[in-house]
Amino acid sequence: LLVRYIVDNYNQQPDTRTGQESRTARWCSGLTAQVQALEERELDLLLMRQDRRRVYRGGYIRFANLLYKGEYLEGFVGQQVVLRYNPSDITSLYIYRSQGERDVFLTRAHAQNLETERLSLSEAKAISRRLRQVRQEVTNESVLSEIRDRTRFVADVLSANRAPAVSGSST
Repeated sequence: LLVRYIVDNYNQQPDTRTGQESRTARWCSGLTAQVQALEERELDLLLMRQDRRRVYRGGYIRFANLLYKGEYLEGFVGQQVVLRYNPSDITSLYIYRSQGERDVFLTRAHAQNLETERLSLSEAKAISRRLRQVRQEVTNESVLSEIRDRTRFVADVLSANRAPAVSGSST
């Protein structure tokens, strides 16, 4: 009842401070033009982190010690492109080309052999550091192996914690 009174009655009456227009009319006159919602690609530009890389022969890009392949990148070999990425999952990158002050979307690039995995930038750096410490080459395959080893280790720890304790009988 209170809301109905405010909306239908109070806000429709002339405002006592101005005496001319209702509160609703005054509020509507103060609104700016309708703001258009941003498109998904424009949100990428605003919300994701960015970096620059050069496109290698075959349409490949190297980022965070991983090799990425993009569908339309072969036509941009040798050129520098803008990468947009989510730091919590770097298995997919959005690739843009700078045109003046605007970035134009080209394609999406995926980390080779990691398409079904999820990997954050901090995890990728930690895995690369660990692989270098054991003097192992950092490749997409070695990173994938580390991810799977980590997943297996976590599953083993969780299953060990859930296993019922074996109680011995004392006589």
